[in-house]
Amino acid sequence: MNLVHSDVHPIRVLDLKGVMTMSKICEICGKKPMVGHNVSHAHNLTKRRFNPNLQRVRTLQNGRVKRMVVCTTCIKSDHIVKAP
Repeated sequence: MNLVHSDVHPIRVLDLKGVMTMSKICEICGKKPMVGHNVSHAHNLTKRRFNPNLQRVRTLQNGRVKRMVVCTTCIKSDHIVKAP
């Protein structure tokens, strides 16, 4: 995947068809998916992905309303101001 160099949306990427998609990254803290294992009863390990709990939220920034993709930790800790 190619990263699009833009000051407005630094985490948007192009997929294989050239369509813009959003990464699973929090726009406030930068939290990303982590890699771990599923562990069976027989202790067989298979790879898995732990995605952050991201929500699309309307926020106020510089007096304007903006939609952002933010993790629930940032929402609960008041790192954003929700739009009315």
